[in-house]
Amino acid sequence: MTEVGDNNSEVQEVAPPVEAEVNEVYDAKQAKEEADERNFKAMRLKNADLEKRLKHYEEMQMRLMEAQMSNSVPAKQEIDEFDSIGADEFIPKGKVELLVERKAQKYAEQIAKREIESYFKKQNDSQFLDRLNRQYSDFAEIVNPETLSLLEEKEPELAQTIATRIKSACRVTNTSKR
Repeated sequence: MTEVGDNNSEVQEVAPPVEAEVNEVYDAKQAKEEADERNFKAMRLKNADLEKRLKHYEEMQMRLMEAQMSNSVPAKQEIDEFDSIGADEFIPKGKVELLVERKAQKYAEQIAKREIESYFKKQNDSQFLDRLNRQYSDFAEIVNPETLSLLEEKEPELAQTIATRIKSACRVTNTSKR
């Protein structure tokens, strides 16, 4: 019986360290869960704060857009008194002069707009080769008459486009230097 008692005592002696390990694992697991819970709580708080900020920014953006829309309401168009005059009606000389002046102003604005667009297009075309040479330092070495003729055989449309752009850029550059 002593042996049995000794066996029981041995079992009893071995059992407490296993229970201590289980407690340590349980405590570690509980500590990890608590840390995870704190992290999730912090993440939820931060998410809520970010949602508030986003909502605030969206409201501010809407207010700004509404303010811009109210400020950009087109001015009331002037009622053109000439629209109500019939083709056969008598028009006093002062009104005719005013009508001619308005028409001339509209034409002048159209011409000025076309001239400005033309100027910027010419300027853009004249800087085309410079931009290509700056962007691709070896452009002049690669794009030359020999490579263009080779490209013409394989890709005629692309070669035509490149040649046209280069010719127009050269033409604009030469006319602007005069």
